[in-house]
Amino acid sequence: MIEHEFGIFGGPDGEMLLGFVDGLDVPFVVSLHTVLPSPTANQKRVLRRLCERAAAVMVFTATARRILLDQGVARAGKVRIVPHGAPSELFERRDADDAKSVFGVSGRPVVSTFGLLSSGKGIEVALRAVDSVRDVVPDVVYIVAGQTHPGVLRVEGERYREELLRLVDALDLADNVRCVGRFMEIDDLAQLLSATDVFCTPYHNGDQIVSGALTFAIAAGRPTVSTPYRYAEDLLGDGAGRLVPFDSPEPLAVELVELLTCPEALARAQRAAERTGASLSWPEVGRHTADVLWEAMQSHRLRGWTPRFAPAALPQVDADLAPVQTSTAHLRAMVDDTGIFQHAHGQIPALEHGYCVDDVARLLPIADALSVRDPMWADDAKRALAFLRAAADPAAAVEREGAGMRNFLSWDRQWLDSPHTGDHVGRTMWAVGEVLGAGCAPGIEIASEALLRNLVTHLSSTEPSLRTSAYAALGLAGWGPARPPSATGLLHVLVGRLTLGWRDDAAWPWPEDRLTYDNARICEALIRGGAALAREDVVHTGLLGLEWLDKLFTDPSGVYRFAGNRGLGAGEEVAESGDEQPLEAV
Repeated sequence: MIEHEFGIFGGPDGEMLLGFVDGLDVPFVVSLHTVLPSPTANQKRVLRRLCERAAAVMVFTATARRILLDQGVARAGKVRIVPHGAPSELFERRDADDAKSVFGVSGRPVVSTFGLLSSGKGIEVALRAVDSVRDVVPDVVYIVAGQTHPGVLRVEGERYREELLRLVDALDLADNVRCVGRFMEIDDLAQLLSATDVFCTPYHNGDQIVSGALTFAIAAGRPTVSTPYRYAEDLLGDGAGRLVPFDSPEPLAVELVELLTCPEALARAQRAAERTGASLSWPEVGRHTADVLWEAMQSHRLRGWTPRFAPAALPQVDADLAPVQTSTAHLRAMVDDTGIFQHAHGQIPALEHGYCVDDVARLLPIADALSVRDPMWADDAKRALAFLRAAADPAAAVEREGAGMRNFLSWDRQWLDSPHTGDHVGRTMWAVGEVLGAGCAPGIEIASEALLRNLVTHLSSTEPSLRTSAYAALGLAGWGPARPPSATGLLHVLVGRLTLGWRDDAAWPWPEDRLTYDNARICEALIRGGAALAREDVVHTGLLGLEWLDKLFTDPSGVYRFAGNRGLGAGEEVAESGDEQPLEAV
């Protein structure tokens, strides 16, 4: 594994590293600590060659991944997001009152910033904001912790710190500001963050790709108010904080006041920070890194090396078979400028039944795939994605915990139900994950990823049904190596849920008392999800379930007959279970 940073390898832009990797006969993974928004031509050339040779490329954020892809430096299928991470000490919950007493601010609301000081930190903006905050919260305290950056110290000494102290005097903030002018060890930071009510990063540089201070704050579950530099946009997007314009004390003050005076808002932001922070512990990051390294070993077979696990080989389709030519005429008739109609009277769309998320989710990957041969379908893919985003309703389904998605929309575009969690949520995740994993049409990747991330956040806090879990697992598996750690964590949870309830009974091993609909999809989710996570036990369960269904649905004459619409229980006859459903065959 190569930890890449500009300036630490020899030659122009680290070019000597290329000679080293060209001589390797083992796969390697490169972790890019800095992704420049505007690299020089040679920086881009060196990085592109390095990424071409790598089995996988790790970056800290989705923004860094997008920059790499936009610049053509790396292929989408190679780039994995593994977060910066934070030490375990920050996850230990300490008594806030005890921590505040250490800094001499017992009983007072605390805003804090820490890190190596330099003019790029924007501390002067935060000081002016605190001047306004104290009009509403008179006892507020702003703690600024950290020594001056060594590089800055060599060039200009303590000039910036002295400017800040003069500003504190000018604003008469002596009672509202505490300066801790020393390097903070991990235990010191844990104490500071335990004392903190709201963290603040008022940085000036909008292109900043990573911030250790912000990572540590979110890991500690601290709500944050920040300027919208790239890393803050990534880390705070799920509600863990508030973004304010650069160099703007008043908007910063407004957000600080709201969080400090509204316990409900502060609690919501803290819960969101804790959810985001859960994936940032160094042990968790270590596990995700190990997953990436294992994938690299799987995709590049070493000489004489045999993997300890490989998904069982499945029958292959005869490559000599001619592709089936399908007509999209009826599908075209069923699609309008909103989505796809639920039902039809023969060849005529049934407008009175409107639309539903389940069907629009099915349309999305089909339209995206068809756009390769007919660009007209690209617009339908975009409209399908827009429908799904509207059903998710960020205001209702993401910020309000447990909301889920709406499902049914009338022809006059009125939602007919409230947001909830059902199969339609899982199907949406499945559709969007497959589209992202397949390399979707230009223009929908960012919106698709944002939607799927939101649904990952939602589903992580619910107990979805068996089929909803299966559909969602298929989407997360289909997302492929680019899925973020939070999605991989949820995939582990979902496949774990799908393995529960299987019985040690050859006649009826199924985890439900009755077979209902889309039964084999549960097995598929176990197989694909287990393969994506390299979990042999999960794949094995899926294959056993699929084998049992195959035997159950094959009659003595060799004719295949699915369980019907009335369902099938132990000891019942398949032929008496009602009409077969097309869903079972696709």
